[in-house]
Amino acid sequence: MPMIKENIVMSALRSITDQEIADFERDGFVKLPQILPSEWVDRLREVIQTLYVDGVVRSTEAETLEKLANAAGDDLLSDGGSALTGRFCFSTNVWKDHPSLKALCLGAPLPELAAQLYRSPKVNFLIDQIFLKEPGAARRTAFHQDESYFNCTGEQCATFWIPVDIVDKANGAMGYVPGSHLWGRQFAANMFVSQTTLPGSAGERIPDIEGNEEKYGVRYVETVPGDIIVHHYRTLHGSTGNTDPSRIRRAAALRYGGADLRYHLRTQADMTSPSLREGDVMDSPEFPIVWEDRTPVA
Repeated sequence: MPMIKENIVMSALRSITDQEIADFERDGFVKLPQILPSEWVDRLREVIQTLYVDGVVRSTEAETLEKLANAAGDDLLSDGGSALTGRFCFSTNVWKDHPSLKALCLGAPLPELAAQLYRSPKVNFLIDQIFLKEPGAARRTAFHQDESYFNCTGEQCATFWIPVDIVDKANGAMGYVPGSHLWGRQFAANMFVSQTTLPGSAGERIPDIEGNEEKYGVRYVETVPGDIIVHHYRTLHGSTGNTDPSRIRRAAALRYGGADLRYHLRTQADMTSPSLREGDVMDSPEFPIVWEDRTPVA
């Protein structure tokens, strides 16, 4: 198993620009090209290797959701027909049991980048997910809204989606509905692999975006290692399947919250803290403070 040194601090290759902040606030997502150092990306790649190849964690979350969707009689979303030859896996909250991933989530440079993007004096780390789409894993990730899965409310919350491979529409590109974070609508959580709504989830059923991409103005974003896509937790988003016969698609989704975020319990949410009550600030062992502005006030 590869060993990852956890005590080296790495800085972003650049700051987020004013234009990138404006794009994020307008569209609900933004691509930050070549902002992560290659050493950081290499370490994330090694973490994913330990999870899905070396077997530290073996995810069955996607398989479980497929079974639930089948039981509900809903169609699974796939690209390129039904000949599925690769695994679609994801794991949640890996950082709590994986010191190497914990170091990447809680250390530089992502917390400060989140502070820049949110214009926030404080940042908490919230939750992680690790994704693998092997060659031929044609299952799409259904369009969904992250807010429905999170026990929090506020404006300053986003996902930092970080690929360790070259990603395009053929092997699993992320797609977004521009401006959907500003619609003022809460959508019910679905099962990721289909449009099936999770039982007990509050909100509207998500419309058929996959079948009406032109109507919703879906924009797919191609990425290379070193890039980050950041999307607001209310932005509707999904991804294509991996129909490429030879290229793998691996990525991490790391979530950070700003100073205005408050604890808010939702059915089917992954994020819980025994020490927090409704309306509390997020500061807790489960959602640690990872960045604070310590600039003296004049």
